[in-house]
Amino acid sequence: MPTPSNAYVNTTSCSFTPSGGSLTNIKGIKDIAFDPQVETIHEGGDGDFFDTLAGSYKAAWKVTIQVNRPLMLAALTLGASGSLTWVTNDSRNAATTGGGGLTYTLSNAIYGGTPVNAPHRQFATGTHTFTSYSSDGSTSPLSSVAL
Repeated sequence: MPTPSNAYVNTTSCSFTPSGGSLTNIKGIKDIAFDPQVETIHEGGDGDFFDTLAGSYKAAWKVTIQVNRPLMLAALTLGASGSLTWVTNDSRNAATTGGGGLTYTLSNAIYGGTPVNAPHRQFATGTHTFTSYSSDGSTSPLSSVAL
């Protein structure tokens, strides 16, 4: 088996499982973006030109999934909470165990809807949006494990 490259390409599986509901596979993935949306505060004093204090005070994960099958989650209720999971493969080894790919899980994921774009003579696309929250205020709801 080739050595993992640690360069990632293609998401091979993605699913959302609402609390108390059934797993829904998300197909036709074109792009997944995840952003911790960290907010910071900066301060200075005593005539400082540059800030002399800075710190982060808030983070809220946001995951967007661009797809070419935008109505796959149409049956979900807006605001449904559950678990979002996806696999991103290492560019050399695909999804094989020990191949360098990563499985991500966003706990306490909240489905925010899917705006759809359906231009003339082109395939429709949509962007599923999920946000999340921490159960205890200090543990990140996004985790990853190597395959």
